[in-house]
Amino acid sequence: MATEKLKIINPYDSYEMLPQKEAGGNKGNDFLEAVKSLQVGFGSKVLRIDRDGLWLGAEDFASAPFSVDMEGNLVATSLDLSGFLQVGDALSDIGLGNITGTYIANGTINTAKLNATAINGMTITGALVRTSSSGRRVQLNKDTNTLQIFDSAGNVRAESYENGFEFSTASETTAGRIFIESTFNNLQIQAVSSNLLLTAVGDVLFAPDNGGIQGFFSSTGLHLNDELDMNGNDIDMDGGNINYVNGMLFRARTSNPVIAGQFQYYNSGGTQRFQCQVGTFKGSVDLSAI
Repeated sequence: MATEKLKIINPYDSYEMLPQKEAGGNKGNDFLEAVKSLQVGFGSKVLRIDRDGLWLGAEDFASAPFSVDMEGNLVATSLDLSGFLQVGDALSDIGLGNITGTYIANGTINTAKLNATAINGMTITGALVRTSSSGRRVQLNKDTNTLQIFDSAGNVRAESYENGFEFSTASETTAGRIFIESTFNNLQIQAVSSNLLLTAVGDVLFAPDNGGIQGFFSSTGLHLNDELDMNGNDIDMDGGNINYVNGMLFRARTSNPVIAGQFQYYNSGGTQRFQCQVGTFKGSVDLSAI
């Protein structure tokens, strides 16, 4: 029995492509089979179907403002939907393209990642907000409800809590705190694991709210409003002087104070003496004889 050869007929390649023509002259049948193209209208006012797909409004498929190719890809210069797309009706609900326009209103955006150049006039609730995904960064942590500052190694170096901030070493050991204490609502600076160090390019000043300086630390010591002055080894106390080396001097509280009395220790040439003076009277004790 001879093998019959099958002839494959491609409906788009086996028939002659007819050019677009004005309406009139050709009449269709109730049923069309193996048609290479269909056309309704002419020029830019046309609906046509051929091997490229279906299109409207242009003489060729590529220029059409509306078209659907054989793979189901849709092109439309504008789209007016009176209803809405159900969840899952579109690829990934907005697919792999872009959303462009002025705003998204009356709803929420639920996504694991949002990359935007600016977010204005919005409230963000219940999210992790950070300046970088790793390393040195500042972040708002939704789990701890705190503001955290990280160093380049990713260690938390400062963190807010209900009434202040806590500071840590590079090993995340608590070093100190600045907070409002609960008894008198004073601002408190607390060194936890080491000393409290105050440094400044100039003097360290003390002043109340009115700005008047009441005291300061300088290179010569501690000075408190002329009442206490640690100049070198001395403490001047508005009418009295304490010398850490050899005794205490007492001065009269006048505009030009003079020494009114003193206790003083001498150690000169091997002689150790303790002297007391009141006015012009002086009395001393030879300590080397005791």
